[in-house]
Amino acid sequence: MAGLPSFASALATEVAADYPNQSAHHYQVTWEPEYNWGSGGTPAQLVQYFQLAYSAIHQADPKALVTRPTLFPEDITPLSNLWSAGLGNYLDAQSMHPYVGWPPETNGLVSNIRTQMGYRFQRNGITVLALWDYQAASSAINLAVPIESIQICDWMANCTNTTSSSGSIGLTLGASPVCVVGHGL
Repeated sequence: MAGLPSFASALATEVAADYPNQSAHHYQVTWEPEYNWGSGGTPAQLVQYFQLAYSAIHQADPKALVTRPTLFPEDITPLSNLWSAGLGNYLDAQSMHPYVGWPPETNGLVSNIRTQMGYRFQRNGITVLALWDYQAASSAINLAVPIESIQICDWMANCTNTTSSSGSIGLTLGASPVCVVGHGL
């Protein structure tokens, strides 16, 4: 792992230079690191990998969002072990592969993700809620938000700041995720 920080820093520097107009740059640090067969290490070693990459990426790219390891949704034990080892300290976003029956929303994907994440992802007072609706038509919802200033981001991380003086925001959900980001959600 000795070369990981310099590699991650060089990559983030190039991404920031190549895409200066994007509001955020997503970095998925690993791809399906199911231990022991995928990463070949322990939860503590995988967390160390993220710690090294996270710091280097954020130092090189102020718009960086580091995404968690893409694990399998039905495999709850590995993620709980990673949370216990401190993984949440080195992540900005959640990633999951929907290897369940189709459509994934009615075949356990959502309930498994909620079980693994405890219904939300939070670090340093910032919460990210990813919401979508894979039905044929889009649906409008009102989401209660206990804060006034939040960001609404599309699946490409194009974000807009918005306020909610009424305590709720209106969103239109469709097949692409909408992310609600804020302190104290």
